Amino acid sequence: MPKLTLALIALAAPALAAFPDDLDLVWTTPGKDPSGSVPIGNGDVGLNVWVEEGGDVLLLISKTDAWSETGRLLKLGRVRLSLSGGPLARTPFRQRLRLGQGAIEIRAGEGDRAALVRIWVDANRPIVRVEAETGEPTGLTARLEVWRTAERVLGADEDTAAWSLSGADAIPGIPGTPPPASADTVVEGPEHGIAWYHRNEWSAWSVGMKLQGLEPVMGKFADPLLHRTFGGLMTGPGLERADRLSLRSREPRRRHDVAVHVLGATTEAARDWLESLARMYRRDGEVALGEALTAHEAWWRSFWDRSRIVVTRAPLSVKAMERNALPLRIGADSA
Repeated sequence: MPKLTLALIALAAPALAAFPDDLDLVWTTPGKDPSGSVPIGNGDVGLNVWVEEGGDVLLLISKTDAWSETGRLLKLGRVRLSLSGGPLARTPFRQRLRLGQGAIEIRAGEGDRAALVRIWVDANRPIVRVEAETGEPTGLTARLEVWRTAERVLGADEDTAAWSLSGADAIPGIPGTPPPASADTVVEGPEHGIAWYHRNEWSAWSVGMKLQGLEPVMGKFADPLLHRTFGGLMTGPGLERADRLSLRSREPRRRHDVAVHVLGATTEAARDWLESLARMYRRDGEVALGEALTAHEAWWRSFWDRSRIVVTRAPLSVKAMERNALPLRIGADSA
């Protein structure tokens, strides 16, 4: 493999060229449901992003430590962003995953009726950022959508997600077979945002360990599920609470900014988690949006400049690959 080794060393040399924009992924029509979404994240907080045909932008939020009481990795919730007049439903429509910048750009319409929405997950903080700009003043509504509204027993198509409990008829002291899933909590207040969380007031960890034959080592570890709490705070300048789940702009504007601060932690009580969320919000609020964006883009440039291999389609004039005995295949083989 000497030729391949030399090629990789050359690619790792310093002063790589800027990440080429023509490698960005581009969609020219909205999505109909989550199957038409675009993923983006910072390695901890993740999003699935899509635009409905009516122009609403949807953000399905995930976090790597959002483990429920039954050991299921849950989504935190979904945020729906609506601009008055539906400017993102206009044509031409273009949704672009800007790989070099770690952002999604959505453009629709032309001239004074054009709209731009930029979505990114801060590479240095657990914050989802949305920046919306329109040619004419528009109102914005940001609505939290939660579906865990009451405790319920997992259905037959869901309990497989709690795979470590496979074979358990019920959790001792907890009614329901299979185990129940608890509800999320939407905080009454604060006035400047919408806060919500899911909290594990009980844990099926000990049951899962016994079912997996790991009971002898249980004493060496702390329960990783008990009192784990995860959720977020949605806020933005010029936004006020419209109802229990929604923020609304006070007046039409040409620019709107929305932030979702995300936190996962194990705390003795829910109030301790809320206090941690408030401290994180205040700390991150000391960093200006422009400063955060500059550092975010610098992180992504550094990420791509560590090393990369760009695979492109060969011109038709290139001689076809000859049959050979090499063991490595990338996208094609010698047959």
